[in-house]
Amino acid sequence: MITVYDAVGGKLVTRPEIGNLSTGGVWIDLLNPAEDEDKIIEQALGIEVPTRSEMLQTVALQNAAPITRRPSPRTTAGGAARAPGARRPIRRAASL
Repeated sequence: MITVYDAVGGKLVTRPEIGNLSTGGVWIDLLNPAEDEDKIIEQALGIEVPTRSEMLQTVALQNAAPITRRPSPRTTAGGAARAPGARRPIRRAASL
């Protein structure tokens, strides 16, 4: 499921429809996304959305090795990614 949030009056407001991802939208949330939803995000923003397997592997590596430098601002252990030069974080998560 893709949820897009816009900033309206200093608050995050959920878009009723995905609409044009290249305009507005300060946060894009992917909750158990289908493969076609990953592709929509990848094409609209020109990024590669990590798979669940890749995210779990990243988390395992981060937990196994001591941190010697700051994490990259482009990805996080929780699966958030940021397109180069973009201001919109994207979070991919599994439902609880």
